[in-house]
Amino acid sequence: MKAILLLILNSILLAGGILLIIFCCLLYNTWWPLFIVLAVAMAVAFPVLMSGCQFDSSESSSLFADDDHDGIAVLSWIATGVLVIIAYAIPVELFRAQLVPAGGVYFSAGGGTIVLLAILLFCRNM
Repeated sequence: MKAILLLILNSILLAGGILLIIFCCLLYNTWWPLFIVLAVAMAVAFPVLMSGCQFDSSESSSLFADDDHDGIAVLSWIATGVLVIIAYAIPVELFRAQLVPAGGVYFSAGGGTIVLLAILLFCRNM
């Protein structure tokens, strides 16, 4: 029952975050914030594809355990960190280029934060 509730919460967070980014696109008549969705999707793909996020429920090691010193896993987390920084830099640069007003920055950064928290919750509890 707990796993189902976490999955439902995760789905709501993910949908809400992407919806905030799409609202930014609709309200301010620009498609540039959709690059945030692309950056977040790529940030998730690295740990999942390079096994930085462990989905084996029989192991009790945590996601941020120090016992895993695999170079590919470390590289995947570095790439994820770079893409998360890019996801936060995109709204700021769109504001500086006057493509999105300040409200759009809040929508985009807030939506990206919610999506990243949903992904972290998923990786942490699976």
